[in-house]
Amino acid sequence: MGAGPHFGVRALIKNQKYFQLLIEKALDLIALLDQQGNVIYNSPSIKRVLGYEESEMIGKSAFDLLHPDDLPTVLEAFHRGVSVPGATEYVEFRARHKDDSWRSFEAVGNNLLHDDLMQGIVVNFRDVTDRKKIEEKLERSEEYFRALIENTLDVITIIKTDGEVIYMSPAIERLLGYTPAELIGNNCLDFISPEDLEHALSTLSKAGRDTNFFPRIEFQALHKNGSYKCLEGIGSNYSEHPVIRGIVINLRDITERKAMEREMYDRNEELEAFAYTISHDLVTPAAVMEGYAKAALEADVKGRPEAERECLESIIKGARRMSRLIDSLLQYARAGRIESEIEMVDSNEALQEALASLQEPIEEKRVRVIIASDMPPLAVDSIKLYQVFFNLIENAIKHAGRTAKPEITIGVIEERNRILFFVKDNGPGIRPELHKKIFEPFKHFSITGSAGLGIGLSTVQRAVTAWGGRVWVESGEGRGSVFFFSGPAAAAP
Repeated sequence: MGAGPHFGVRALIKNQKYFQLLIEKALDLIALLDQQGNVIYNSPSIKRVLGYEESEMIGKSAFDLLHPDDLPTVLEAFHRGVSVPGATEYVEFRARHKDDSWRSFEAVGNNLLHDDLMQGIVVNFRDVTDRKKIEEKLERSEEYFRALIENTLDVITIIKTDGEVIYMSPAIERLLGYTPAELIGNNCLDFISPEDLEHALSTLSKAGRDTNFFPRIEFQALHKNGSYKCLEGIGSNYSEHPVIRGIVINLRDITERKAMEREMYDRNEELEAFAYTISHDLVTPAAVMEGYAKAALEADVKGRPEAERECLESIIKGARRMSRLIDSLLQYARAGRIESEIEMVDSNEALQEALASLQEPIEEKRVRVIIASDMPPLAVDSIKLYQVFFNLIENAIKHAGRTAKPEITIGVIEERNRILFFVKDNGPGIRPELHKKIFEPFKHFSITGSAGLGIGLSTVQRAVTAWGGRVWVESGEGRGSVFFFSGPAAAAP
């Protein structure tokens, strides 16, 4: 029984040494601060952590080691903890090493000022410098790649296998007018044009099933303003990736490229049609003229002046026809030139010049021409305006058909934002399905058998488009036709 107290003392001493050894060997720094933040005690690990000897900081303010930028935050946490007995505060800060470098720490302080044994604030400091460096490196890397993604001209999006948008880069606003927030959570298929939807569904379905499938798709996407943009998308399935968990798609605007491809296709078609025209519509009358020339020579040899005269007259008619065909081709070629001379043109003069050039067919077919209103001046190429009037009126004359009393009315409709010219005839009219096709070059849709290259209306369209206007027809079988063309935007009141 007498050994009991000695055993208790030995046990206490043993426990004290045990905990002292734990503190001294701990990797973390443990300190005891008074109510003002002065160091009462710090564990030996201060040497390893901050380079100071164990006794070097005793009696000094712990705040003297803090980075100036972090001091206000630490003081706020310290005063908050001091005011509440037993309070625990967590804070991160930088402290000066003895070698003048800065080390990053996270600290947990416990207010034990009220404790009879401790009578201070126990703070556990952990050096997190290496971790902070890794975090900063990762953060810089993330910022770098985020900046790349958010500032690239292409759009990068991530969608689920069912099409739901889970990420959209900011470039989408420049491309389609939507902010990323307006699209995230919605299904991307809702913004694809109906004619491309089936193909998009099929591609998405295959991409969702096969992680080795890298789809490339072209489609029309709905812009916020209601128009459609042509986009190209290239995707990769990362739905099994622990972070991405979706299909990554790179989107690029190819609207201009597709327009250029279409223009090249149309031009190739025009060239093919042009080659046919040259080989047929010009070569044929040349061959006929050659035949008449041989016949004229033969008639001359045989002393038949009347036959010779008829042959020569036929040759002259053929030459005139070839001349008209060549003039039409030159008009068509010139009508498409945008770099023309713009001037204020008297529309009445251009109209009268066109009517004078067509006086012969007007009189031949006994066409009544009515000018319904005075023509306003326009800032256009005078030759283009003449071409437009000439070809529209010539077209009306040609297609008068079997009308007993052919009539052409020419006038102007002045609206708030534009000026519309019209050329109206009382001919047989045009079927609705041909309203756009009649403006295609080198196409013949005549229902009266009128000959020509099929480029009169194409010439009109090229000329009007060159000055920024548009041309169209309103017609139906048996009720005549009205061709409208708009003046340049600059001329609108």
